[in-house]
Amino acid sequence: MQDIGVDVVELTGDHLSDWGPDAIRYTINLYNQTGMKYYGGGLNLDDGQKPLLLEHNGTKIAFIGCNAKPPGYALASATSPGAVHCNPDYMLPEIKSLKEEGYQVITTFQHLEYYSYKAKPYPGGRF
Repeated sequence: MQDIGVDVVELTGDHLSDWGPDAIRYTINLYNQTGMKYYGGGLNLDDGQKPLLLEHNGTKIAFIGCNAKPPGYALASATSPGAVHCNPDYMLPEIKSLKEEGYQVITTFQHLEYYSYKAKPYPGGRF
């Protein structure tokens, strides 16, 4: 990842925990050691929920992300690493606040896979 110049890593995917919590911790520690920034997941829920705030040539950029699949897919908790489950009650006010602070907000999320070209609604109705 360093060889190709990765600066930012999105951690919203449900395969984040395929190798278990120790592998997530190890990987995030490597990101921290090498200066790679991440968002959408983390060492715990608080770490994963926080937006990644950057400034480049005077442009303020915020990255925020979540996993929109039903609970159970690689999700972080208060004490364990993983992806952040989408919570509109947190995300929407946070995005609004970041925009008010002058950030260009980039929001990403892992969604359900559908094997169809037709867009499908989220089962919960809010995403």
